[in-house]
Amino acid sequence: MIKQACTALAVTVFLLQAAVASSPQSWQEMQIPTAAQVAAVWEAPPP
Repeated sequence: MIKQACTALAVTVFLLQAAVASSPQSWQEMQIPTAAQVAAVWEAPPP
């Protein structure tokens, strides 16, 4: 009984980790703005 519960818990944790790991994260995408986009955001860029 306890072994089945531990196994079920381990499988659930594994599946949740797999779901989270496969979901795309916005901070992981390459973002290379154009010079015009940067100029629009930075009114006074650092020296």
